[in-house]
Amino acid sequence: MRLNGVRWSVAAAVMASGLALLASRPASADGGGEVDCAENPSKPACTVVVSLPGHAGAGASDSGPVDCRDPAGATVPCSIPGRGWLGSDGCYYDGPSAQAPVGLPPQPGPGAWYFRSCTAPWGATGAFWQWIPDAQRVSPEQVARQAVAKLVLPALRVETNPPLTARQIAFVPTWLWAQSSSWDAKSATATVAGVSVTATARPRDLRVSTGDGAAVVCQGAGTPWTPSLAPTAASPSCGHTFTRAGSYTLTATVTWDVSWVGAGASGTVPALTTSTSVTVVVVEAQALIN
Repeated sequence: MRLNGVRWSVAAAVMASGLALLASRPASADGGGEVDCAENPSKPACTVVVSLPGHAGAGASDSGPVDCRDPAGATVPCSIPGRGWLGSDGCYYDGPSAQAPVGLPPQPGPGAWYFRSCTAPWGATGAFWQWIPDAQRVSPEQVARQAVAKLVLPALRVETNPPLTARQIAFVPTWLWAQSSSWDAKSATATVAGVSVTATARPRDLRVSTGDGAAVVCQGAGTPWTPSLAPTAASPSCGHTFTRAGSYTLTATVTWDVSWVGAGASGTVPALTTSTSVTVVVVEAQALIN
């Protein structure tokens, strides 16, 4: 996006079109090993990268600030409170303001005023107001991609009854459920050139591949088993009964619906997922007696 000669470039892990996608380093995802963000950029563990045209961006995790580079290649903040966001000319742009500053004439067409400031000799130094037409401003959809990239989804933790530390029993129902911490909605906000957007991920469903050829679609996060329930009772919302002894890998996946809102607009993006795998050992009932 070019702002009256100032080109802004924001690249994030889930930007699919209209903006450049920068490959970040592999990151640990969902406690299940490494994920290559270049091959699978929609994974929630991928990092956010902000870059300037002609300069390499600096990767950063969602827990810390993201840095940019000025025209000399030095690492500088992408934004500074009170000064706004960095442009590729090395100046910061703060705004928007719909009203013309005192002493400046109104401008034709839709747009906004930004306060441009420079502390290094990148072209014109000093500080002054600059009019930027709407056609040259960042769109809410572009900022939404950055907000989605900043989402930190919780690691999926699955519980069973009998517990994972014990053996499952053939023909006795196994209860399955996701820990409550794995089922919390998560939000993240991004602001670029005065446009602020918040993305929210909400868990839609839990699905479990049981390793013996069955697939379980749970109602919500499943129902935790409690000692007041009969050990042979079946789960009302998420369970499976193994019929053969053996060792099985359970693979659980939560699908997250993602929506965004901000700057007078709203929308959705493709769903995200978190997954985990655990191993259970199933025995015949008589094996527990022997």
